[in-house]
Amino acid sequence: MDIKIANTLGRLCVAQGNVGLALECYEKLVDMIIKLKGDGAVQLIPIYWEIGNISLRENNKMLAKGSGNMKKVTEAYLQAYNVAVARYPAKSPQIADASYRLGKAYLLEKSTESETLADEYLQRSYEIYSKHDGSSSNKCIKIQEAIVKLRPLVETKRKAFGEDSIEVANSYKLLGIVNLSQGEMLKAIKPLTKCLYIYRNILGSTHKKTEEVESMVEMIAKLRNNTFVKMIPDPNSHGKI
Repeated sequence: MDIKIANTLGRLCVAQGNVGLALECYEKLVDMIIKLKGDGAVQLIPIYWEIGNISLRENNKMLAKGSGNMKKVTEAYLQAYNVAVARYPAKSPQIADASYRLGKAYLLEKSTESETLADEYLQRSYEIYSKHDGSSSNKCIKIQEAIVKLRPLVETKRKAFGEDSIEVANSYKLLGIVNLSQGEMLKAIKPLTKCLYIYRNILGSTHKKTEEVESMVEMIAKLRNNTFVKMIPDPNSHGKI
């Protein structure tokens, strides 16, 4: 079967609602591309995404009947992500796109482990999108909406890694950035200052991540007509957000 024919048949099957045949066409298409161009061909990325999209729609139908499995969905998005990482720069929009799709897929699995992975990939996509498009872009807003669902994850990370850990600090940072981008300064300052305290302890005051968060806290302090020193958390003030 020709690559173009397989792709056309796959789209036709999707349009007709024939999920099984559509997946078969796209999986054959993957095999053909790998044989011709290798398993790192960028042409595989949209095909893996399409397999993930089709599998997700089918999974949603199964969930309505009381069953469902996200494994095939996350596997497809993970394969697309791995190709993107191998072919594009680390801070490129292509990596952001792949990270966002994979993070959303993990979020839908609704397990502690998958939520941790969702947090990691959504953070990665948000950081890249915000630098390329600005934190008020539609892409960043979509990620913010997804991140809101992960707020209980901070407590899970506390239990898994301890309060003073990079994993917890990263979650505090993301929550603070999301609140700040939504104009919620009062909600942003607490997680950001907690993040800053942990970064200082682990990474040191001169580390790039520490300086980045410190500049955000200073900016909020100026906007609130307050002093920076008053906004740095006490070592023993690690209460819940």
